Amino acid sequence: MQADTPIAEGIDIEQLYEYVAALRNGDFTVRLPVPAYGRAREVALNLNRHIENMGQVTREIARVAAECTEGKLGPQAEVALNPGPWRNMIDAVNNLAGAVTWHVRDANWTLAGLKRGDQFRKVEETCQGEWLEMKSGLNAVVEKLRQQLAGGDAKQQT
Repeated sequence: MQADTPIAEGIDIEQLYEYVAALRNGDFTVRLPVPAYGRAREVALNLNRHIENMGQVTREIARVAAECTEGKLGPQAEVALNPGPWRNMIDAVNNLAGAVTWHVRDANWTLAGLKRGDQFRKVEETCQGEWLEMKSGLNAVVEKLRQQLAGGDAKQQT
């Protein structure tokens, strides 16, 4: 097949090669020219929509990661996608960001309660792994402080 031979009614092999090479290099701004009619038009439109979605997904994941890294809690990726692997990836990123947000906020609420003198506020969020270790450690400190304060109150009364 020669480089100037159309693949189908209107898609040039050289244009397709340049398009695929740009995608391989992470350029999600590249678009195939859309022929006026036929199957080639449908192919070009669908490929361009797919690449537009890939670009949106990439930008949103990068934005959520940057916000989390900057200490902003609660970011969510917002991309309108149909069900499938791309939607699953966005949902997974949102679940990750949400879990981090709730664990950190719950620990912060407990620390803020201690700062105000509330010895009864403990970390309540259900968690596992290292989050559970942090929760257990913080709750143990709260309990020990509460017991010490309760013991001090008893000594003051005698």
